[in-house]
Amino acid sequence: MLPRIIPVSPLNLLPCCQHLHSTSQKELKFARDECNRSATDKQVADRAVEREHKAMLRYRQMYDESKTPLLMAQQETQSLKKELEIYKKREDTSKKEVDVLEREKNLQLTVIQKVEGE
Repeated sequence: MLPRIIPVSPLNLLPCCQHLHSTSQKELKFARDECNRSATDKQVADRAVEREHKAMLRYRQMYDESKTPLLMAQQETQSLKKELEIYKKREDTSKKEVDVLEREKNLQLTVIQKVEGE
């Protein structure tokens, strides 16, 4: 026995096609809404990134500006240290000269005392 073939009229398929059409329209609308939400989220994130970038640039500028007085103070400190080293060397040299003169004086006094004592 052969299966019975039921004739299908285009009118019988119309409700089915309408259902598929409305379902695909809903899915398409849902996909568009998701796409719009994603685009909005991306724009919000981009604006936040831009704000953070500008803040970072401001902080970097403030940091660079704060280094300038520090660098100048460090240079002045180094200059003063060099000056101090020069003065210490001069002081050491002067002390050595004084010691040499003291020894010469003592030696001369000793010689004079020996000569007078003879």
